[in-house]
Order: sequence, then structure tokens, then C-alpha cells
Amino acid sequence: MKAGRRISLALALSLILFLPVAYADNTITLTSPNAQTDGRFGNSVAVSEGDPIVVVGASLESAGTPAQPEAGHAYVLDTTTGLITALTSPTPQFDGEFGFSVAVSGTTVVVGAPDESAGTPAQPEAGHAYVFDATDGSLITTLTSPTPQASGEFGFSVAVSGTTVVVGAHRESAGTPAQPFAGHAYVFDATDGSLITTFTSPNAQTVGLFGDSVAVGGTTVVVGAPQESAGTPAQTRAGHAYVFDATDGSLITTLTSPNAQTDGVFGLSVAVSEDPIVVVGAPQESAGTPAHTEAGHAYVFDASTGFLTTTLTSPNAQDVGRFGDSVAVGGTTVVVGAPTETVGSLLMFAGHSYSFDASTGFLTTTLTSPNAQASGEFGFSVAVTEIDPIVVVGAPFESGGGSPAGGHAYVFFF
Repeated sequence: MKAGRRISLALALSLILFLPVAYADNTITLTSPNAQTDGRFGNSVAVSEGDPIVVVGASLESAGTPAQPEAGHAYVLDTTTGLITALTSPTPQFDGEFGFSVAVSGTTVVVGAPDESAGTPAQPEAGHAYVFDATDGSLITTLTSPTPQASGEFGFSVAVSGTTVVVGAHRESAGTPAQPFAGHAYVFDATDGSLITTFTSPNAQTVGLFGDSVAVGGTTVVVGAPQESAGTPAQTRAGHAYVFDATDGSLITTLTSPNAQTDGVFGLSVAVSEDPIVVVGAPQESAGTPAHTEAGHAYVFDASTGFLTTTLTSPNAQDVGRFGDSVAVGGTTVVVGAPTETVGSLLMFAGHSYSFDASTGFLTTTLTSPNAQASGEFGFSVAVTEIDPIVVVGAPFESGGGSPAGGHAYVFFF
């Protein structure tokens, strides 16, 4: 079954011709081939190894035939050839938000559509996730929660490593007794869609949002629960992150912020490398000297022990900068987005992204959008390869393709 489509040869060729110029500057600027007002191309990004494949979500674009508002797209770019495959949900739905989350490993692409109706009978906003072949856009399998729930938002977060797919359903009821919006995360086999294991928070709480973020590297799975109470004494919405073994579902360790704060939302973003190194964002924590409200932190842990390796803070810590809103790790490179930091003196919410050495915490690079715009939110999403770092950064609220909030994504070669 084909769920993808090739864009026009003319567009593909134009991108190929663009690449040598972009490489000369070590940056590629990506714009949606279907740029739309408030389409938010760049709201999610992912990058694979080898000949890098970049995937970019545009979850609020109209899609399907006839066009369904906010049905969403995801786009696949081969940075070597410039060819793009545009992916659309096999069942485009109004406000389905296909492309809200994306992930890629090798040639396997996973796309979340958390607000699609799913299940039998159909449950509104129960959500789907779809597994595609990146080379031709063909659909491999459709994933649905084993217990679809109205407003469960299965597909809010997705991750893939090899043939292991992880999908978060952060608003499903979970626990015993059932806690509303406590959340689940599920592990599937990418080749056939079979369910391997179901994760529930060891501290399931009402509106804990376990599954709000997920990551997988090898057999290590990380799940964020940013609105769980945590710390001693317990801080409301301080958040947790949990490290599991994907093969048997066992809990390896529970992570808590060393600076647990009320509304700090530790676990809003998570990432894990093959080593494995775990990175957790806490974008609403106060940080900096003097302390800035919602300046944010990101933390690097040893996945096997839960030992804190380093604490990362923005070199431009600002009130409501939200450093840690997005995180990624590849090899020893950690990338952290701060999408609502001010750039320069005038561009409020233009955003930064930063790369650090995971072992030392040293800042290696500060990235700013080549098209920095007020409220563009560069750093809303980030991704990085394991070797010879290639960093991808989304800026979904930038004007792109002549459309307000049409969005951009940027590929940086180091």
C-alpha cells in the first residue's frame, strides 16, 4: 500500500541544484513544498545515520483528497540526492495532526498522528502511528493503541531504533486504580506492528502525562512523565523520566531532576544514544545566576546507573527562554533547543539551539536561525546523528515559503 507520494521532478531537481550552495555554507534550509499559513513545517524533526535521511513534520498542513484541514504531512529528504517523499496519513482526518511527531532509523520512518480517531468503535483523538519505508514512501504497518481511548493521543511521541518502535500515549488512563491522563508507552516490532511490551509509570498519577516524550537506543527506552509530582518534599509537576529495558519491559532506573521544582516539567523532552547516554529536558525550571524563571535546564545521565553526568544551562539564560524544550544526543554530542529565547536585542522568541560535549558539559556550538524571526521558535525541535554530527533544527513558527508560520527546518553540517 502506498501512503507516500513523490513531489514533482522539477522540485526535486531544484533541491539537488540547491545542495552544493548549501554545503558551501554547511547549512541547508528546508521549506515545505506545500507551505501553508500556520502549517508549522519543522514542528518535529529526525535524522538517520549513513547517507543522512532527514524527516520533518508539518502537522497543521491541510492534506488528503479532498483536503482535510490540519490533517498534516511529513517530508523525507535525502541530503545526498535531494529527493523528497511527502508522506500523508492513509486516512487523513480533520485535525488529525499527522506529523506531530517523527522518528527515523536507517530507512524506517515513524510518524505520529495523535489526534486521529482510532479503534473500534472509533475513539476521537485516540491516535495512530504509522511506519513507512523512507526510500519509496510505502506504508509498512499502522500502529494503534491496544486499548484505544478517547483523547488518549497515542502517537503524541514516537521513537525508533532498528526494528524497535516506541509510541507514547500520554493522556490514556493508566495504573491501578486507573488514573486519568496518567499515560502509557508501547513498544512494537517495526516490521509487522506486533506489540512487544506496554509501559506504565511506576508512579502513575492523574495528569502525570507518562509518554509525553519517548526515546529509544538499542534496547534502552526512556519515557518522560513531565507532570508527575517528584522530589523530596514532592513538588507538583516537577516530573520524572524512566529508563526501561525494551526486551522485557523491566525498569532500569528512575530519574528525577537534581533541581526539582514546582512546574519544572523535567521529562518534557528525552533522548538516548547508543552508548547509552540519557538526556532529559526541564524547560520550566528556574536557571542561571541570578535565577531566571523558566530559563530551563537539561541533564545528562548514565542510563545504566542513573548517575548524573552533567547539568546543562543556557549560556544566554533568559526568563521564559525554555532551554530544554527539545533535546537530542548522538555519540558524545548533546543538542538542546531554547525556542523562546530572544536573539539579539529585538527578536523575541526567535530561539537558539546549543550543542555540548556530553562528557564534560562544555558548550561547543551556539546555533541561530539563518532566517531569525521574532516568534519563529528556532529550536522547537532538534535532532543529531551519532557520528560526524549533523544537527537538524526546526523553526515551525517562522514564515516559510511566503506563508506566516509556514515554518523552516535547518540542517547543519559540522
